[in-house]
Amino acid sequence: MDWGAKDGANEGASADWMLVAAEWSDRTAQVARRGASLAQQRGERGLLVHLHHYGIKQFLRGMSAEACARHQRERLAQLAQLVQRQTGFRFEIEVQRSGPQGGADLHRRFRQARLSVVEAQRAWDGGHAPRFAPPLAQRLAREGGHPVLMVRRDAAQPYRRALVLVDPAKPAADALAHVRGVAPAAEIVLLAALDRKGENRLRATGADEERIDALLQQQREDALERLAGLEGVPRIVEHGYAPTVLQYAERRLRPDLLVLPNDRAQGLRRLFLRSLVGEALARSDCDILVLPDGGAG
Repeated sequence: MDWGAKDGANEGASADWMLVAAEWSDRTAQVARRGASLAQQRGERGLLVHLHHYGIKQFLRGMSAEACARHQRERLAQLAQLVQRQTGFRFEIEVQRSGPQGGADLHRRFRQARLSVVEAQRAWDGGHAPRFAPPLAQRLAREGGHPVLMVRRDAAQPYRRALVLVDPAKPAADALAHVRGVAPAAEIVLLAALDRKGENRLRATGADEERIDALLQQQREDALERLAGLEGVPRIVEHGYAPTVLQYAERRLRPDLLVLPNDRAQGLRRLFLRSLVGEALARSDCDILVLPDGGAG
């Protein structure tokens, strides 16, 4: 497919495209329908893309790389036709040959797209051991080029409530703009999770509970004040580990969309600890909108 790029550095979808990645699972059709619904709502064009990997399995089955790519293109065309019959929206399609770093390849090629829509898969088997080859959703979010919507729910109903995890030290206007672009009719609730470093330091010095309570209250008031100015947007401030605070808030508020910053783990933390998005994928049943660096708060 020719995108009209002048050179390799500018190759990729222009800024009015939405990218939908098909991964061939039970949820592939509903992911594509959600993408079609959003593209219609936002007035954007849509590209339905599949990252085709030709490896030893295909070779042993006697399939050439060309035959394998042709087969995937036919499947993608059938999916696009199905979505068009159901929604009236017509996707462009493209099959790319790619390796294990497909998420990075996809973001480099389509980094100017407005939004990626992909299936939300559980990041950890049984919620414990991390996979060393994470699904496409995590690979896309890790690149952080533009917002990534990870879909679990069907597109039959628009989002009704979005729970947005924010850093109160940063302005939330960009995050709210992204949310309203995906869920314009949804009630938005802001959630700030404050760490316990100050409390832990006081406890280590033997401070009494009254002094600790005063510190926690002051931190809550400061956070609420920094989040002021957002008319009609409920704000919740809690102390604790952010994924746990998010989980408890989700149980209380029952949102159908979580909005998270792109908290990318580094070094040993990446090997042994879950990222914020990874925790949400493992614990939540909501759709998840992952915002790029600088867009979460």
